[in-house]
Amino acid sequence: MRKYLRDGQEVEVIKKIKDGFLVQDVFYSEDEYENEYVDDSKTYFIEKVFDKAPELKYTIEVNRLEEKVNELHKQKEKLQAEIEKATEENKNKMKKFNKFSELKNLNMFIDGEITHFALLKWERRIVTFDEFVCKEDHTGNSPYILKLLTLFGKSKGDLEWRINEYKDGSGSWKTAVPCSSFEEARQELQKYIDAEIETDDTSARYIIECAKEYNLRIDKNYIKKYKDKQKEEYRRKVVECKEELKEAQKKLKESK
Repeated sequence: MRKYLRDGQEVEVIKKIKDGFLVQDVFYSEDEYENEYVDDSKTYFIEKVFDKAPELKYTIEVNRLEEKVNELHKQKEKLQAEIEKATEENKNKMKKFNKFSELKNLNMFIDGEITHFALLKWERRIVTFDEFVCKEDHTGNSPYILKLLTLFGKSKGDLEWRINEYKDGSGSWKTAVPCSSFEEARQELQKYIDAEIETDDTSARYIIECAKEYNLRIDKNYIKKYKDKQKEEYRRKVVECKEELKEAQKKLKESK
């Protein structure tokens, strides 16, 4: 019958006697076959034997901790793989996201970073978030409500922010660029009027007024061209007025 001593030595129990056991040590060869043999040249008395080789408490704890460490390493490797996968997916999404500069305003809105709006097209001015987005609610439910801010896709693939007069989308709308500061809004106006100067001269008066109000850059030749055009228009009107006066004087004379 095989048993173990306190120090872990395997023994063959020869006989159980009063107060203990007679045992012989069991050994294994050190070759690849690990053949076992019982040392029958020496039989000795031992008070207590064990079914399993006893282990010191600290050894048991070390083994438990090693198992825990191995499990944690596996968890770490799994989490690392998930992080790498998520990072790659996020990287690919951000590539698509960054194609449209207007989409950065979504994060700005969520983080509460929008402080101003640059109004384009017919407005060409800068307003604060509160005065532009919030409107008094006379129903008594809330002192202020948010107007409807919408991101529109244009036929050429461009994106454009618009804000409606009311939260349900009714009323007129304005084209706007959300900004995190007055200076950023000023820069957006600058980009807008630069593009307008390149493509359209019918709004020259409003563009010049906008540049003057917000201290924006504008080509002096553009101003000169506008003033020359205005002078020509005034001359034309003077000629028309003279013709109208002459015709009126003629009719007055004929009526006498």
